Amino acid sequence: MARRLAQRVVHLVNMPLRLNLPAKTENITEFSLRTVQSANKIEIKRVLQSVYGLKVSKVNTINYDGKRKRRTEGWMAKSAPFKKAYVILQEPVSLPRNLFPFNLFKQLEEEKQKHEENIEQRQKSKGIRRNSSNAHSVTMNRHGKR
Repeated sequence: MARRLAQRVVHLVNMPLRLNLPAKTENITEFSLRTVQSANKIEIKRVLQSVYGLKVSKVNTINYDGKRKRRTEGWMAKSAPFKKAYVILQEPVSLPRNLFPFNLFKQLEEEKQKHEENIEQRQKSKGIRRNSSNAHSVTMNRHGKR
C-alpha cells in the first residue's frame, strides 16, 4: 500500500472537446470550444494544460439547451444540450497550416484523374507494341496496317 501511495497517479478526464475553427491561424489568444454540459471551468482548464500543453489564463462557459424541432405527426425532436467554453490564453499559439486540409478532396480528385490518364495512355501504347511472345508478329491497327 505504501508503494502505491508513492507513485504519481494522473487521472485524465474523458471529456470530448470540439474546437470551433478560429478566423486566423497565427497568434491565437482566444478560442472557443464545445464540450459536455457536466464539464466545469476547472476541468476544462486542467485538460487543456495537461493534455495539450496550453497556458490558460481564463475560461468562461455558457450552457446551451438543445433546440426543439417539430417533426411529422406532432412529436418533438430535440438536439443534445452542450456547453460552450471561451478560453483566453496567456501566450499566443499558432496552428500549423496542414492541420485543416481544406483542399484534400480536390487533391484526391486530381490524383485520380492523373491516374486514369496514365492508364489510358498505357492502353493506347499497347496497340503499337510488338507482341513479346512472338518476335515476328506485329500487332495491327483497325485498318489492318502495321
